Amino acid sequence: MQRQRTHHSRWLLEALAVFGLIATAWACQTVNVFSHELKNCITKSGRTVCSIETASVLKVNSFKREACIRLQNNNATAMEIRIDWIGLRLLCQKRTVMYTRNVVQKVIDSKRCARMGSCVENKCADINSTSMLEELSIGNSFPGSTYCIESCGGLGCGCLTPSSGCLLYRIYAVPADEETYEIFDCVKWQEEVKLKVRLRRQKEHKFRSYVIGLKPNVPITLPSMKTTLSVLSWQYFNLLEARFVRRGNTTALWTSSKLPLLQCSSKEEADSLKCSLIHTCECTPAESQVMCRCENQDIAEEFHQIGNVLPVTYPFVKMTNHPHYNVIARIEHGVTAELVLNVNETVGNIVTDTTDEICYIANTHIYGCYSCKEGARVR
Repeated sequence: MQRQRTHHSRWLLEALAVFGLIATAWACQTVNVFSHELKNCITKSGRTVCSIETASVLKVNSFKREACIRLQNNNATAMEIRIDWIGLRLLCQKRTVMYTRNVVQKVIDSKRCARMGSCVENKCADINSTSMLEELSIGNSFPGSTYCIESCGGLGCGCLTPSSGCLLYRIYAVPADEETYEIFDCVKWQEEVKLKVRLRRQKEHKFRSYVIGLKPNVPITLPSMKTTLSVLSWQYFNLLEARFVRRGNTTALWTSSKLPLLQCSSKEEADSLKCSLIHTCECTPAESQVMCRCENQDIAEEFHQIGNVLPVTYPFVKMTNHPHYNVIARIEHGVTAELVLNVNETVGNIVTDTTDEICYIANTHIYGCYSCKEGARVR
């Protein structure tokens, strides 16, 4: 056990050393760039107008995070472009599965003799799960199901007639709190690469900075330049198929393998308890009453588990709340992107700048744990 722990410690320190080198050497890195010149011609009303632009394809990723390019014409720099990788965000396209309430299952029963109360004519044959019986009025104002079991009759069972009687009961749900919960998942995750783009044209002393979010094949236009995310590669993980539960502005992972007992189509129906109850009660008749064993479900418990409440952090992804997309997943490692830069300039040649520095690792602190999903991190 001690040897295994020592091995983990050594691996962690090596990983932190690499991280320290990356963090310190934040400068122009070597990236692959492929460029060519394009001539675009537009014909309108019998007149053709052509323009020249330069298209550059470059690859950046979570390791090679900064690309520096100089566009030259006649041995003079026409434009400088610096692209800093911020990260990949996955934007949740929400699909509501249902609304629900935190409920407790209860049972009310009533024994009726033949031709008394609701035990008339065809007796249990005339009663179904949606029946609202006077004998079970306490449970009628709550979501639930009604049942009838044929029971004994005659003097030995407290009835004047020898005909069999009815054992009526209703399983219903009573709210345990005033909260309304929404269960949802993400039917699709929209990819978005966040970049910081800095531009400096000839005779300009300072860079102009822009933070952009690129979606695949959707170009974004900046002054004298258009940027398109053409290729994106990242490793899919099963956590993206998870369901979530929301209470107010708080969201948590839905970790249960079962859906809630109370299932509602809308928030309004959940507020007014116009819902369906999928009960978990197992009931057996016992002469004049039923004996039921019900397994209740505490939805609020999901929010008591701090590790399930967003934001949650795993070694490969961080999930957080978002006011518009509900949930976003930030992937920090293992991502590669191919960008196409279309520049409206006449360019003779393109220069890629690389910073070659001696890096030093400063002492730092780590926090976290070995046996938790977050792992260890550097402050």
